[in-house]
Amino acid sequence: MVLTSNLTTDGDRRYPFCHRRRRRGIDRRGCAVLLSLWLATAIGYIALADPPAAGQTNPESVLKASTVWSVDRARPGDRIGIAVVLEIAPGFHINANEAQITPQPTFKPFPTQLHIVEAPDSVLPETPLFPTAHAIEADFAQEPLKVFDGKVPVIIPLQIQPNFAHKNLRIKIALKYQACDAANCLFPQTVNIT
Repeated sequence: MVLTSNLTTDGDRRYPFCHRRRRRGIDRRGCAVLLSLWLATAIGYIALADPPAAGQTNPESVLKASTVWSVDRARPGDRIGIAVVLEIAPGFHINANEAQITPQPTFKPFPTQLHIVEAPDSVLPETPLFPTAHAIEADFAQEPLKVFDGKVPVIIPLQIQPNFAHKNLRIKIALKYQACDAANCLFPQTVNIT
């Protein structure tokens, strides 16, 4: 993913989001509210896109991933975020992330994973923030499964270190997931997002 605007160290420009919260008198809680509003707006724009057709079993057609940056410009020392929005085809779900997976007596669900696999050394990714998964009943599981379906935003906070010296920020994200319908699961997939 490319943050297309230049990263700069001058303080003359106006930078959106939370990294200037101290100057504006916004505390951490206010920053969280701003992040929520930004995410809701991003999801609203993405919701206007047409979802994949139901009944498709090609793994590539079951899930689409897109990204939205929290800012269009940043500078060394800023904390920014990138939202990875997963759009899962109707009739399918993917398992929750590792922290939310419910143990099953007969099998181990494949957890959804999101990792930064390539980024400059001066950009420190934090743990991805997954939404709360919901439980469903599936024919192949004895206990309810924790899953995601529909549109799922996952936020990856990034800290840009003071020694960041690049003009553009390029990162590569790996998404690992297993898509299932009510009766069957497809093989686990890995998708690279750049």
